[in-house]
Amino acid sequence: MSRAELVKRLRDAEEELKRLREENRLLKRLCENLDNELKRYRAQPFLEEAFEGVRRFDKDLIELLRRGGSFTQEQILAHLGIDPSDTDLVRALGRQLEALEAYGLVEYEGRGWKWIG
Repeated sequence: MSRAELVKRLRDAEEELKRLREENRLLKRLCENLDNELKRYRAQPFLEEAFEGVRRFDKDLIELLRRGGSFTQEQILAHLGIDPSDTDLVRALGRQLEALEAYGLVEYEGRGWKWIG
């Protein structure tokens, strides 16, 4: 294979790599947007005061708490991938924790939330 062919193949490979990286970046952003939209959809029943029906608790929240130990709200937010500045999602998380506490499954100690269920 000649030097010119190698240079052309290298250039083509670099262009394809650039295109694939851009596509990967776009797909990651789309995935993050869908993930955030799903979090908002699942949090909605906890944000509505007059909600009637079945509320589904966040499975990842339950699994985290059931591992044992005590978790601060900041640790829970980080584990669930919730931005602390997203007030709606933070409020929905707080209401989930309050509902779990009302059911006698968790309790708030001075350091954080703990599973007792």
